[in-house]
Amino acid sequence: MEKTGRVSAHRQGGNASITFALALPFLIAVVALVVDLGHYQQVQSKLQTGADAAALAGVRDLNGTVLQLPIARANAVIYAGQHRANGSKLQVRPADVELGTWDFGKRLFAPATVGTSVHDIQAVRVTAHRTAGDGGAVAPFFAGVFGAGDKGLTVRSIAVGGSPGSACAFPFAIPACSLIDAGDHLRCNALLTFGNATTDNVGFTLLNTSNPTTPTIDAAIAQSLVDGCPANSRIDGGPIRVSNGNNFSKGSVDAINEAVIAAGADGLFVTLPVIATPGVAFADCGSVSLNRDFRIAGYVKIRILSATQGPPKSVSASIVCDHVSNEVVGGGLFGLPSTHVVLTQ
Repeated sequence: MEKTGRVSAHRQGGNASITFALALPFLIAVVALVVDLGHYQQVQSKLQTGADAAALAGVRDLNGTVLQLPIARANAVIYAGQHRANGSKLQVRPADVELGTWDFGKRLFAPATVGTSVHDIQAVRVTAHRTAGDGGAVAPFFAGVFGAGDKGLTVRSIAVGGSPGSACAFPFAIPACSLIDAGDHLRCNALLTFGNATTDNVGFTLLNTSNPTTPTIDAAIAQSLVDGCPANSRIDGGPIRVSNGNNFSKGSVDAINEAVIAAGADGLFVTLPVIATPGVAFADCGSVSLNRDFRIAGYVKIRILSATQGPPKSVSASIVCDHVSNEVVGGGLFGLPSTHVVLTQ
């Protein structure tokens, strides 16, 4: 019996050795795969960090002027080059830096085209590569022994700036076409006479889809003049209903003029939602029908100078292009950029 036991143990040990020998290549392959996957993830993480930094650097330079567009692209390239991945600097080319618009509601980036207004450009998308043609694909440490080739990696990052994505706004809505002259420049400090039915116009809004009426507009204006925040208007919250100036009552005119006097030298400043009027030129802005729903394109800060019941009913004000906002970003650049930018992808 003792001899038989020794033979059985010997056979079991031999079987285990054979099993281990047969499994060894598989175990080595698994270890190689784990090590190389970890390396790929590390390189991809460093690529993503560099792309994020580049996108954030680029978007901080956008201010609604044509002059800043090449500066934004160049700085994105420079910041990318300050990061390393797989042992070498990131090689982000100017073509890898796209300027465009970001829709928070649809979560969609759209590259700028010839017809895109510079004031709508508030996003930067950066693509970083580690491929055969861009910095070299990532070679495996061990998996190459088993026939695995170099792995190409590509990441993208999108940063968004611009005016607030939401704001406590005054219950007026101003068409984008009335803020921008024929040369696609903001009319900073230019006198805007709203509701004059000539080249400038303005409408009333409750900052939602409700139809404005005289009592509701009077109440919203009164509240705005007291605490500056009648409601929260959001770019990604759907359209807002706008009506023309027929609801401008004497009570609201008097309240605005009294607030202007009370503000004195400090000035009466309010934030207005800018409604999108794509394709409408400055010269044709007065013909835009305001009795309908509009998409919010951004926000603008204005200084109200006076109001009159007319005829015609109007509010005289000027755009202020050197204010900033601490609200969440996302709108077009209408002279009210955010103090911070965000990564959306």
